[in-house]
Amino acid sequence: FIKARNLIPDLFPEEWNKQTLTWNTGEPPNIKSAVNKLQSSISVEDELPLRIIAVEWTDPVLAAEWSNELVKHLNNHIRQQRIEEANKSIFFLEEQLDKTSLVENKSILFSLIEEQTKNIMLANVREEYAFKFIDPAVVPEQIIRPLKLQTVVLGTIAGFILSLFLVFIRAYIKKAFT
Repeated sequence: FIKARNLIPDLFPEEWNKQTLTWNTGEPPNIKSAVNKLQSSISVEDELPLRIIAVEWTDPVLAAEWSNELVKHLNNHIRQQRIEEANKSIFFLEEQLDKTSLVENKSILFSLIEEQTKNIMLANVREEYAFKFIDPAVVPEQIIRPLKLQTVVLGTIAGFILSLFLVFIRAYIKKAFT
């Protein structure tokens, strides 16, 4: 998904120079670090039979786009796997068909080939093969993170506590050495 969509510049915007379209470090980040960064921004809630996929990113438009594209990419990948498996099964069954001469066995093999052909047809026909969109991702109307008010309040409280601590230490040191 990362390679197909060329996401590495978006995943590492601080290392990517948009004007010159080059990496500031000279070398692009490796795919493993890109995968780790993307995985850390994706959350999946698995409430059977429903799966909720969410992408948290600094750019909400990109996050919504990536969520939708990721599901489409997974559907295509799983569909291609199923088609390949069914084609391999048909090839194997046709080999077995050539090897047998019993009418009953041929009938069973023909029904198995028919079943695999149906699987290929369903995989080719259905666009939403493994996952179905109930509600595609949209750009949120409000900023979810960072919570600016919470950050300011917690920073103020932490600064106040730290300053009290420093005042007490300074008074203790002054008292101890006088």
